[in-house]
Amino acid sequence: MRKKAGISLLFILVLFCVCLAACKKEEKKEKQNSTKENHKPIEAMYVPFGEDGYIFFDTSTESPFYAIIPEDKLYDTNDKKMKQKDLSAGDIIACYGDGKMLESYPGQYPGVTKMVRVKKGTVEDTKKYEKEVAKFAQKPGKADIPYLDIENMQKDALVTTAATEGNYEWKYEDSSGNEQVETVENLSLSDKEGLADVICDGENSDLKLIFSAEPNHVKVRRWPLDTAKEQNSYGQRVRVTLDGNTAYIKRAKKTYIYEVIGTWDNGNVHYGFYIP
Repeated sequence: MRKKAGISLLFILVLFCVCLAACKKEEKKEKQNSTKENHKPIEAMYVPFGEDGYIFFDTSTESPFYAIIPEDKLYDTNDKKMKQKDLSAGDIIACYGDGKMLESYPGQYPGVTKMVRVKKGTVEDTKKYEKEVAKFAQKPGKADIPYLDIENMQKDALVTTAATEGNYEWKYEDSSGNEQVETVENLSLSDKEGLADVICDGENSDLKLIFSAEPNHVKVRRWPLDTAKEQNSYGQRVRVTLDGNTAYIKRAKKTYIYEVIGTWDNGNVHYGFYIP
C-alpha cells in the first residue's frame, strides 16, 4: 500500500514539474511577443493624396514617412477591426512596431505590426502638409503604377521586401486631361540576379503580398531556378487569395522565381521576386 502511495506521489510530483516548466515556457513566450510591441507607438497623421497614395506625418516631429497599413491589424479605439477604406484624411494613427525608421526621405517604417486610430481628423487638418506632400506626390504616368511589397516572418520578426517591377501597360491622364498609355514589354523576370530576394526561414513559408492600390485580380506563377530561363515555359500556377489590397500565398517554395501579375482598371503590372 505504501509502495503504491509512493508511486502516486512521485507521479504527481513529475506532473507538477512538467506543468511548471510548460507555464514558464509560455510566460517567456508571452514576454517575447509583448516586447515586440513595447516600443512606444509613433503617432502620425494619415494624409491621402492622388487616387490611391497616402503618407504619414509624425505628429511630434512633423516628419513624413511611408508605412504599409496592416489590414489585419488595423483597429479603432474600441479594438474593433477596420479597413484602410474606413480611414479619413487627418486621422491620427498610433503605429506600433519595432521602432526602426529607415533613413530616407520620406522615411520608411517597414516594421509596423499594428495600427490604431486614436483620433478622427478632417481634410482641413491635412492642409498644413500640402506643400510638403507636393514635393514627392506622384505625377501622372509611370510613377502612378502601383508598387508591391512582400511581407513574411523571419526569425520572429516581420520583414517587408519591395518586389521588382517588370513589364506593364498603364493608362493615365496627362496634365491636359488627355488619356495616355504607357507600355514596357522588354523587361525579363527570369534572372534571379535582377530580382528582389525574399528570405524565408522555413522550406514552406506563407507570404503576404501588399499592393499600394487594390487590384481587381491577381495571378501568380513560379519557376524552379534551373528552368526559369527556358523559352515557352509558362511555369507553375500558384494558388493565391485576394482580400482588398492584400493577397496571400501559402507554402511558398525556396529556389523558385515568382511572378505576380496585378490587374487594375488602368492596366496591368508584372512583378517578380526570388526565394533563395
